[in-house]
Amino acid sequence: MVRFSRLIARSLLFYRATGLAVAAGVAVATAVIAGSLIVGDSVRGSVRDTVLGRLGRIDHAVTAPHFFREQLASDIMNATSQDAAGGTQRIVRDDLRRVVPVTLGQGAARNVQTNATVPSVSVIGADAAFWQFFPAEGHPDLAGREVALNESAARDLGVAPDDFILLNVQRRARAPSDTLFARHAREDVLRSMRLKVKAVLPDAGAAGFSLLSQTQTPRNVFVAKEWLAKELDAQGLANTLLVESARQRETDSTSGLRRALESALTLADAGLKLDTGSGCLWLKSRSLTVPISAEAAESEAKAAGARAYPVSVYLATTIARQGGGELAYAVMAAIDPVPDGFFGEQVELGGDAILLNSWAAEDLGAKTGDRLDVSYFLPSRDGVFRTQRKTFTVRAIIPMDGRAGDPALVPEFEGITETETIADWKPPFPVELNRVTARDDDYWRRYRALPKAWIPMRQMEEIWSAGRSGERVDYITSIRFEPAGGELSPTSLRRASRAARSIRSQCCPCCEWRSKPLRAPPISACCSRR
Repeated sequence: MVRFSRLIARSLLFYRATGLAVAAGVAVATAVIAGSLIVGDSVRGSVRDTVLGRLGRIDHAVTAPHFFREQLASDIMNATSQDAAGGTQRIVRDDLRRVVPVTLGQGAARNVQTNATVPSVSVIGADAAFWQFFPAEGHPDLAGREVALNESAARDLGVAPDDFILLNVQRRARAPSDTLFARHAREDVLRSMRLKVKAVLPDAGAAGFSLLSQTQTPRNVFVAKEWLAKELDAQGLANTLLVESARQRETDSTSGLRRALESALTLADAGLKLDTGSGCLWLKSRSLTVPISAEAAESEAKAAGARAYPVSVYLATTIARQGGGELAYAVMAAIDPVPDGFFGEQVELGGDAILLNSWAAEDLGAKTGDRLDVSYFLPSRDGVFRTQRKTFTVRAIIPMDGRAGDPALVPEFEGITETETIADWKPPFPVELNRVTARDDDYWRRYRALPKAWIPMRQMEEIWSAGRSGERVDYITSIRFEPAGGELSPTSLRRASRAARSIRSQCCPCCEWRSKPLRAPPISACCSRR
């Protein structure tokens, strides 16, 4: 009988070629895997070093999709909260070393002489405080129409110091781009600037600055911050805060930064403003619409002991009475809920109801029960404005005075509300001035954009949403705040003011403010209160 050990020996001898091949394969696979792990670690380390080198001493970035006050940087550093003993203490204390406001944007650059173009460059409005994040590097002293490029941008453009480039940067929008009142003409959305190249900087370090975790070298264009702000009509404003932590681990200061940001934010930083109306306060947006739901507005107001009444306005190109008579370019509005006595009498505003003020009713020859066809433009990006129509039934004729006659309820429409006559309008949509009557002009001189008609809020929301199926649309243009009990006094108006200001914390999530550490896995830190 063959012993087991001898059987194993003979098997190994017989299959020696196969065994050697398998062993060699395992060895090669092991070497490949080990090498891949080593190379992977090396690549990750290289990428991290590259990204961190572009940040210098920057540990956090706070960004917003719109401009806010430069002063917010100082307010964050000085923000205070109440301690357990009832005193006050700085929220960030020793957590942060400094907060610097900058302006970041996207643009396109072109060599004036050769027309070589880089269609996407990062535009950085920086001052001496920005360059201090990179203390080991020298920096150009930029002023006026001087610009510094990193090597990659200069190479793509084919420029050197003393050459000239044409830089196109997007302007601040005064209305959401998907609304009727947005401007899409090139001169309205872009600012073109002829700039002289003062310096070309090495791609590494400050010249490669980027908030994105990517290995591709950005094409950076540096411009003096104050001069850029002036050109963009954004003096005293910024859209990004760069933060240096005073601690070794930047995540230690994330919570303090978030709380300081919440404390320091004002209505202006959220793109909002507060106007005084007749016995009330009006909250409005600097970009036309207030990014908040009616339910959220009411909830915030109730918590502060006040009442909130969201309002939405739109422009009707024509209000025509079936059987004869029409109005051209009339502002219509909606409010929900309707405050008691807002229209001078208790009126049920629902379904296909429409209310006319006495001026509009006289011009139309309209009375209760008449049918009106209301035509309006749909938003357009291509300059072709389609018209849509709704039919309403006159429910009541309301007086010109009273709470519905408060001119403060209408927000500012760029190129429209600031004009003296309708003939002076400069809207982004076509206007047929031959349809405007002398009486229309008389109304404009007396009442400006005061609504001539009121419709249900559901109908107004449909008008704002027309042509944008499935999209969330902001349609509230102002919010009226009144004391909950209706009693007007300094105390009750302070409660209404507190309610209006609390809306800021609801608007911020819609505006997508973000505070994130840059040297750790990203942590979303919206500025809203939870």
